[in-house]
Amino acid sequence: MPRFHYKGLSAEDRTFAKTPTESAELARGTLYEAWFDTLKMSPWYNDLAVSGVFPSEAAEETWKHFGDLRKATFASWWKRTGYKIFAEEVPYTEVQATDLEFNVVNGDEQLNKPPILRLDIPLNLSPAALQEQFRKILRAHENYQGEFDRWHFSTAPVHQERESKFHYSTIKQLLSFYNEYQLASSEEGLTLHEFALRKKLIPGRSKAKAKDIRNAIESNSALLQNEKTMLANAVSDKLKQAKFLIANATEGRFPNDSPHPWAQTRQRGSKE
Repeated sequence: MPRFHYKGLSAEDRTFAKTPTESAELARGTLYEAWFDTLKMSPWYNDLAVSGVFPSEAAEETWKHFGDLRKATFASWWKRTGYKIFAEEVPYTEVQATDLEFNVVNGDEQLNKPPILRLDIPLNLSPAALQEQFRKILRAHENYQGEFDRWHFSTAPVHQERESKFHYSTIKQLLSFYNEYQLASSEEGLTLHEFALRKKLIPGRSKAKAKDIRNAIESNSALLQNEKTMLANAVSDKLKQAKFLIANATEGRFPNDSPHPWAQTRQRGSKE
């Protein structure tokens, strides 16, 4: 059975090649599954399955890679599609002993091979001394100038854009919040600040105001208008972030919550 490498797995698991079955289990709870979940929730992506009309070339490219997800589970989709589109064409190269003192071997752009730094490592130095020397050499090499991003060297047909602050759990929570609001918004008269109270979403930008809101809730007192606005804006901001994430994912950029023209939300503090 063929085996593949995946940069998006844990540091230990991405080093060694995996079969599709092995990687299906390891990919659960990673950004691979988060991307799948985000597309399943995307109204724009689901429209593609119904209409066959693509709002952009990037969206069409995403569809070609991921396919119809409406009835798929992550496990079934991974074994059919995911294991291929996320697989690296060039696996990680382990550190190897060499007779050369110092040499940089240029990569092959046609084969997507990165340049390789070869070192002659003396074994009469302490591990700490070797690590410090190694860090100095890397800092001097052009590939490591500035912030290193391993995704810049990805050779997978589909891969995340860059290192990200997002984790599977944070994206899952954000999508869950977005989905709950979509369901709750059909309730007649439900306001944004009421939904914030339902979700116990207390804005934390001003500790004093947050404390006032908590005190009002605990004492069952009426909220002031500015407190209602703060709660409404907290919901609006979270919904906006979710929509930006979903819209960007639909065009193959993930995880990315930067502003997207498709994701227009109501004005802050509205429906109050």
